[in-house]
Amino acid sequence: MEIKSIKEIKNVGTFKNFTNGGNLRFEKINFIYGLNTFGKTTLTDIFQSLKNNDSSIIQSRETIPKDQNINQSVSISVKNGQEEKETALEFTNNTWNNNPAENLEVFGTDFIHKNLFTGLTIERSNQENFTQFIMGESGTGIAKQIAKDKKELRSQKSVLKNITPAFVKD
Repeated sequence: MEIKSIKEIKNVGTFKNFTNGGNLRFEKINFIYGLNTFGKTTLTDIFQSLKNNDSSIIQSRETIPKDQNINQSVSISVKNGQEEKETALEFTNNTWNNNPAENLEVFGTDFIHKNLFTGLTIERSNQENFTQFIMGESGTGIAKQIAKDKKELRSQKSVLKNITPAFVKD
């Protein structure tokens, strides 16, 4: 199964009434990035709900404030194998219809909890601590130099404590 597009998301997380109209399409590999609170986790939760056929994941992500006139719903266009025709997977009435979610992998918080940070939980309150990373040879070199400089600075501060006159310490 290959996700081709998200047609609509209503009353789920940051997506109060999103309709794509077919303009945004997914490729075989996609990178989704953006500022905090712009819907990245909501999308991974939708995909995780589809993968696990678990409606509670979406139900727990109601838009705040909830629009009482709009029920939660998601419509995703998928393609199976070599077929040309795309099929719609829909979340309505708190359930997924036609859910052939085989071979769907989601790299989200659930994946991290299960595979990367054994014994460590990552909650929304501390996720921002994991948003900085360094990529590339030059960036890594700079990061190593910064770490070396910080270590030297700590060393010099400890030496400074030992040579400070007693009257200054008091």
